[in-house]
Parts: sequence; C-alpha cells; structure tokens
Amino acid sequence: MSCYEIHVETVRDLLNPDNQQVQLMTNASAWKPIEIEVKEGADVNMLLADAQKNRSVARTLLNEHSSRSHCIFQLKIWDAAGAESGALNLIDLAGSERIHESGATGERRQEALAINKHLSTLGDCISAISSEASHVPFRNSKLTFLLQNYLKGEAKVLMIVNVSPLQDHANESLTSLKFAKKVNECRVNKKEAAVEPFPEVFEIK
Repeated sequence: MSCYEIHVETVRDLLNPDNQQVQLMTNASAWKPIEIEVKEGADVNMLLADAQKNRSVARTLLNEHSSRSHCIFQLKIWDAAGAESGALNLIDLAGSERIHESGATGERRQEALAINKHLSTLGDCISAISSEASHVPFRNSKLTFLLQNYLKGEAKVLMIVNVSPLQDHANESLTSLKFAKKVNECRVNKKEAAVEPFPEVFEIK
C-alpha cells in the first residue's frame, strides 16, 4: 500500500513524511511514494492511522480539524503467482470552502484557494469525459493529473459525497449534490451499462 497527500501544489508521502516534498511537474515525474507490503487488514489499519497523523490539518471557523489536503490511498493486489491483479484506490478529497465563512487567512487562505481550484478542475474533467471531448484537462491541477488513470480506461469509480444536514449549510449542500449529479451522469468505462439516474428525492434545481 501507499498513501500520500496533495497540499496546495506539493505532493507529500504520508508513510514517509521525512521524504522530500515534491513539486510534481504535470508533464513528467519520476517521483513515486513508498510502497509497504501488507498481508492483512490490521496492517492496513495501522499504516492508515500513521498516515492520518501526518496529514495536513488546521483549525478554521467552520471546522476544528479541517483537512487542508487531498489524500490518495492505493492498495495494489497481487495474486498467488506474484503478478499484480488490480488496485483499489481511495481518495479523500478536502471539502470546498467559502473563505469568508471559514475565516481563512495567510497560509490557510492559500490552502483553501488550492483546494477549490483542484475541485473545480476535477469538475471540468468530469464534464469533458461526460461530453466525450477530445481533450480532458487533467494537467490543469496536481489532483487531476494524479487521478487521471482512475478516470479513464477500464477503471470503475464510485464517489461518495458528504453533506451537512444543517439548514445553515443548505447552499453548500446543494452545490455538492449538483456536483454529485454531474459525476453520476459520467461514464468512465464506455463498455459498461449506463448508470442509474440520480435520485430525484433530492429535488436538485
């Protein structure tokens, strides 16, 4: 397994935090996170706990422990013959942020701007894939550059969107649900059957 974060425009290995942080170039990079062999669930849980301790978090007016980075976890699967047979990737995206509400200033503000840019670019890529555009702007952010292999080819993708139940956060929840609707309508693997329509119970308008 491997686990790393994208903090602003820097990539950092969360299982080897003393390793040099990398300003990953969007055209080529030889950087790879370290990979640690795991044999059972307890091994994975222990390493994930270590990775979480090393992740960039900070306090804002809206969240005592706000994630200030996107986190990418990868578990490569090997068969009995020693050949790689697949991979499970879990990506924890930092939430979009309204700076005037979070009170972010200085470094926190730069983090928020980067997070919002990454999520916006992800939305652009999803739209381009959905419309079968000739060009998908994966290189427009570190996040989408690193996620491009998961958003094309034979990959199967599931997005889980967390929203607040509070009325005060209704606008942010609606924005998140609209983004989820856009993702739900996107077919990464054209060979697969069309996805089920987004539940109308949300009454997205």
